Amino acid sequence: MRQVRSTSSDHSQSGQKLGLADERRIARRVGEALDRAMELGLWEHAERVAASAMRLAPQHAVVAERLARLRAAQGDFQAALAIVDSCASRPASLRLLRAVCLLQLGRRLEAHLDLREWSRAASAPLQARLLLALLEWLEGDQRSAIDALLRNLKQFQDPRSLTALMLIAAAEDRPKLAAYWAQRLRVVCAWNGGTPDIDIVMRSLEMDGFDRSAILPTEAQVQTLATELLGNEMVVPALVEAQRRIKDQMDQDLVNPKARSAPGTLLLKRAIEKTLDDLADRATGYVALAQVCLLEEDSKGALEWAARGLREFPLSANLARLASQLGAEQAEKSQPDGVLAIIGDGRRAEGRVPQERAA
Repeated sequence: MRQVRSTSSDHSQSGQKLGLADERRIARRVGEALDRAMELGLWEHAERVAASAMRLAPQHAVVAERLARLRAAQGDFQAALAIVDSCASRPASLRLLRAVCLLQLGRRLEAHLDLREWSRAASAPLQARLLLALLEWLEGDQRSAIDALLRNLKQFQDPRSLTALMLIAAAEDRPKLAAYWAQRLRVVCAWNGGTPDIDIVMRSLEMDGFDRSAILPTEAQVQTLATELLGNEMVVPALVEAQRRIKDQMDQDLVNPKARSAPGTLLLKRAIEKTLDDLADRATGYVALAQVCLLEEDSKGALEWAARGLREFPLSANLARLASQLGAEQAEKSQPDGVLAIIGDGRRAEGRVPQERAA
């Protein structure tokens, strides 16, 4: 077998590639360091990192963006713009940052023209069209502003675009249109727990607040999720856990108690019910349905699903454990207070015995 001797040029090319890879890795770490420093308010440390990172900015957008954001946070938008313009590449985040810098420097027309050209492309991000719409609105061109926002909605039911459409309609004294956009916004925001500001905005416009309990999943939404679950049923436990965390977050909402119920839980429950007979791991499906019922504070329904699953899968440890726990809780609820106290004391005493003996 003939051996191929590597030449000096081969070594130099591999060394150059290794150097570029190392530089990209360093650039990512520098970007992360700047993010952490700014997040924690460590401005002196951020300045030290920035001083050593300037040479990387022209070739690495991740560094250029962080450095520009640092200067923008310090109010030096001219320096931020210079950093952006010095970078050889310009991803969407950097281009958006450039538009913000131009606006802060009073160069509105330049930013407006760039956003208008960019927003025509299908690949333009939602934020670009949202910013364009606000500029069009400030210029008095309501039609163009609405068109930009509607193009966003063709890609994604973006809450910010819907909010802007609602506010434009309210500013134009068109209450019916504002109510229409408000209802669409409620439906879109019903499926996550991170929208407390939406309720405040709606109430400031003298509209009904954001009541998640009034939002019900449509049959099309149930069917779509059910189809996705059949192809990826291993994510069912993770989706149940996600709904539990959303509920925990909503339980902390002291401003609007009506916003605490999560329609996403009902959507997940109905989708699992629809797919249950076709799931490969039906035992896990029964466990998920019982857990979702618990999220809805329906312990009776949870026990029914667990018991039904246990009859079908008597060897399932998860179902047996869940049915036993729920059965015990139901039994305790049916006991008089005095009996409950005795049972509770006995269980606590039982729990102490092994520890006392071990001591």
